[in-house]
Amino acid sequence: MKCEICQQSVYGKDGITVIGIGAAHIQCFEREKAMYRVFAGILISELDDHAFNDLYEKVITEKNARSLDSTQREVELF
Repeated sequence: MKCEICQQSVYGKDGITVIGIGAAHIQCFEREKAMYRVFAGILISELDDHAFNDLYEKVITEKNARSLDSTQREVELF
């Protein structure tokens, strides 16, 4: 099998199968994921400003909620 990213042969422990892409070297996939800023299947670099700001607010809200103890767990709306 060939890596879908670099087109070199993939052997043994060096390769993985990526859903939606196919066979890839682990290093190639990690580099590709970092370059296009992908997290949990979301291609962050392709979000428009409105969607990016909405995602940012949700992340900040969740981070704040996790940092509080159980008696203070009310979600702060902006």
